[in-house]
Amino acid sequence: MSRRKLEPKVPLKVRLPVALRAELDLLLVSDLQGRVPHGDYSEFFERRLREWLSDSVLDLTPYGLPLGTSVRGPKHCIDALRARLDNNHPSTRRNPRDT
Repeated sequence: MSRRKLEPKVPLKVRLPVALRAELDLLLVSDLQGRVPHGDYSEFFERRLREWLSDSVLDLTPYGLPLGTSVRGPKHCIDALRARLDNNHPSTRRNPRDT
């Protein structure tokens, strides 16, 4: 039987608005246990934080959207979106003679 290598964990206290906490509880609650299972808050926040840290952001202003408009997602998706937008938007399309 193999052993998993565990990372040390440290506690973190987070304050959320009541309504947001209620939504989170509804998302994580176990119908079988009638409550949020032990460790599910930590697992949720760890997964979301790792996801957020690995995501890329694409500024959509050069494609004609209002200043400050952006989209966030996995790097491969953002790269594919950027390529598609670059090929279809006249202000970002490169002239072959310019290369």
